[in-house]
Amino acid sequence: MKDGVDGSAAKSPQIVAESKQRDFSLDVRLHRASKVGNAPDLLEVTVESACYRAK
Repeated sequence: MKDGVDGSAAKSPQIVAESKQRDFSLDVRLHRASKVGNAPDLLEVTVESACYRAK
């Protein structure tokens, strides 16, 4: 489990969680809006699962 900042230059807040059996993991990051432009804050969620297979 990790709760801190990622390794990017922006130091985005990040939470990483893994199951004890390592069957799945979750990575959540908050990308703050840029001061340039009109983009909102974005939440990036990545889920990896051993039970999902791409065809």
